[in-house]
Amino acid sequence: MKKEIIKFSVVLSAVLFLIGGCGSKAKIQCGTLDDVVNHLKSKSLITGESTAMEAAAIGALNGVKYEDSDVELYVYDMNSKAYKGIAENNKVKVEGFEVELEPSAVNDKFVIFCDNADKKDEIIEEFKNIEVK
Repeated sequence: MKKEIIKFSVVLSAVLFLIGGCGSKAKIQCGTLDDVVNHLKSKSLITGESTAMEAAAIGALNGVKYEDSDVELYVYDMNSKAYKGIAENNKVKVEGFEVELEPSAVNDKFVIFCDNADKKDEIIEEFKNIEVK
C-alpha cells in the first residue's frame, strides 16, 4: 500500500510538472521603468549609459534613452490623453510639433521605441513578455 502511494505521488508530481511547465515561459514582473531597464539589461538587449528624456514632450511621465542600443523606454499614466492616443491609433504626438511617433511596442503603461535597434525583434519579444505589476 505504501509503495502504491509513493508511485502515485511520483506520477502525480510528474504530470503536474509537465502541465505547468509545458510550453509556458515564466514572465518577469516589472512595476517601474527601472525594473524594465534592468530586465532588458540582464538579457544584454540594451547596453551603455542611459540619458533621461524630456518625457513630457510626448505625454509620458518618465523616459530614458540608450544611445548604444538605439532604444527609448517610457512610462505613461494610462488615463492620460497621450496614452489614450497610443491605445486608439498606436501613435503619440510630439508636443509643439506636427509630428507623430509610432511606438515599436506597448506593454500596459510602458512604451518602447526601438525600430532601428540591431536586436529589435528580440527586444520587442522580451519587452512584451514582461508582466506589469
